[in-house]
Amino acid sequence: MEGLLSLTAKRTEYDEEIGVDGARRFAWIFPEDIEGEYKEDEAWFELHFTLPKGSYATVLLEQIAKRPINEEKNG
Repeated sequence: MEGLLSLTAKRTEYDEEIGVDGARRFAWIFPEDIEGEYKEDEAWFELHFTLPKGSYATVLLEQIAKRPINEEKNG
């Protein structure tokens, strides 16, 4: 029991709330299983890849395109 109590006491040292507002944060993420195919008859490029959990494909595409990607809004 004493070991469990000391572990609990140490854990509370890091329980302070930090002021993170959910904005983007810098991180190195490496996509895997990258495949691309240009469909000439449609003038369309399809890009397939896998990202780690918690990563967003739109952020990767914005970095590749060097511009914001606007989502279409229906309605």
